[in-house]
Amino acid sequence: MIERSLSDLQGGIAKVQLAFGDEMPPLPADLAVLHSASVGRVHTLIVRGSPAEVTERLSALSPLLLDAIPLTLEEIFIYEMGGADYAVKDIL
Repeated sequence: MIERSLSDLQGGIAKVQLAFGDEMPPLPADLAVLHSASVGRVHTLIVRGSPAEVTERLSALSPLLLDAIPLTLEEIFIYEMGGADYAVKDIL
């Protein structure tokens, strides 16, 4: 299913945390968000794209906090295989 190098896999998905003073503004429509979670004002997004590209695009929203976090191999596997009809969510 996945025939890419580890560096390609890590460079193709970004995990970012961002926070806003009020509620989160609408994200760009063409941003490929695979997963989102919120705790208080801190939002964690898993987005398809390079971390540099994603943080650059999200910085236009003027967040109070914006940080790219490395994904674990497990997270990469889950988000790469999640749409391939594998019961990954049932395992977790």
